[in-house]
Amino acid sequence: MSLFGKKNEEKAMPTCCCNSEVAEVETTSCCCGGETKSVSSIKVLGSGCKSCHALYEEAQKAAFALGLRIEVEYVTDMEKVMAYGVMSMPALVVNEEVVSMGRVLKNADIIRLKKKIAFICVHNSCRSQIAEALGKYLLSDKFDFYSAGTELKPQINQDAVRIMKELYNIDMEANGHHSKLIDEIPTPDIAISMGCDVGCPFIGRAFDADWGLQDPTGFSDDVFKEVIQQISKLVSDLD
Repeated sequence: MSLFGKKNEEKAMPTCCCNSEVAEVETTSCCCGGETKSVSSIKVLGSGCKSCHALYEEAQKAAFALGLRIEVEYVTDMEKVMAYGVMSMPALVVNEEVVSMGRVLKNADIIRLKKKIAFICVHNSCRSQIAEALGKYLLSDKFDFYSAGTELKPQINQDAVRIMKELYNIDMEANGHHSKLIDEIPTPDIAISMGCDVGCPFIGRAFDADWGLQDPTGFSDDVFKEVIQQISKLVSDLD
């Protein structure tokens, strides 16, 4: 009987980037187990060859560096490998999506597979800084977060700093938050405008979303907290 239970029908077998013979071995696993709120699974698909083992080790390093408390699976059962449509190994699967085939990625390359999200406003002093801080606080295991503006301020909004520390125990200044121009951050995969009530920032392309948030600068703590709650919900909805 063939791999998928049909008689007299041959399936093309996946090949490894190292040209090693495909071994018939079972799925194995390692690491510490556990769950995360966003990255729920990482799998390395391979034949058991040297290159496949190397990617497996790099995936473990990346998971550890990202603080992911999940099990990295090493899948070598060819029926399971072919179910992903993979014809070149090793392959990396994150959350059941094949993200790389036929390459031995280094752990730094695996970490960079996360999408980059940038929050943009004119001065990068208040709303966008809050969004960056909450993004890192809530979803750093899934995305890399940045913020920037089209003009600089000498310091970020001090009410934002104070209230974020009060609400979330996040010290934005101690964490290195400062006003930045757009060309000072990596090119984002997703660019989100905070709103145009104090001017519309221009980044050379259309925004992926405009959250249309009120700028709380100069208003009461209650207004600040309301805006922060809105940002927290919008950031959480990115997951």
